[in-house]
Amino acid sequence: MNIADNSTEKDCYALRIDHLETQDSKSIDNNWYEEISYLTMIATPDLTLIQDNPDIESKDLTLNGEGYDLYGFYLMLLTDAMFSGSHKRLEMYLSSNEQVLDESRYYPKPVVRYNPWLHGNQTHLTRHRDLLVTHLAPEVFRQYRSMAFQIAGMDFFSEPVFISSNMENAYGCFSAQNTVRIPVSAFEGWYYSGTVTDEDFIDGDGKEK
Repeated sequence: MNIADNSTEKDCYALRIDHLETQDSKSIDNNWYEEISYLTMIATPDLTLIQDNPDIESKDLTLNGEGYDLYGFYLMLLTDAMFSGSHKRLEMYLSSNEQVLDESRYYPKPVVRYNPWLHGNQTHLTRHRDLLVTHLAPEVFRQYRSMAFQIAGMDFFSEPVFISSNMENAYGCFSAQNTVRIPVSAFEGWYYSGTVTDEDFIDGDGKEK
């Protein structure tokens, strides 16, 4: 991903992957619809990019001298400390915890006239994976940081962790966020358990749908 940071002020970002899968199935005696959404980890090998990430900082991963090939997050927070006012190419990796899909079994479009006795069960499958890039206000980033330190725990000699907040007489943070959704991958197809021929995709006028 290429990111252009044009502001002279400190900018904070959050990256996450939005994965959604739907299945709409029809058969002779039953119809059912299923929607699945789950988390996918996003990772980077560039430790300098996430040097001020709250999860990295709170667990002292940069101080113990041990390095890792990848640093993964379900929500990756970072600032523009290494690329303020410039362009930066971010090297990212995605984990895949989804079932491997044999796309060759699916048709790119449905039959013109579905006949369950001939075509068998019809399954309409869609898969979408998007990268969500959110521009965070500094107050939100500070709250994430304070909460990360609290979750990481404190020893006997540690000072209490103050949870950052911009709400008077309350805990929390109020802000407006700008999010850009970037498509990463998409698939849509129709699967039939019965018999399907090329003629099933041609309407009564002889036109292919």
